[in-house]
Amino acid sequence: MAAVVYAWRRASRTASAPRRPTDTTNLFFMIPERVVAMVALFVVVSVVAIALVLSRPAPEPAAT
Repeated sequence: MAAVVYAWRRASRTASAPRRPTDTTNLFFMIPERVVAMVALFVVVSVVAIALVLSRPAPEPAAT
């Protein structure tokens, strides 16, 4: 909490945007490639699992 107050007090009121436009675009390149690959694999597996669940035929009603 103290660090937030300190940073807020030191920052100028007009500098709410990143200092350079490339600061936000470079964040992606700071992530290790292994993490990016794991997230991509997780997304693909999730999409396949959802597709398989939704494509399953509905069970037929039991005869009474």
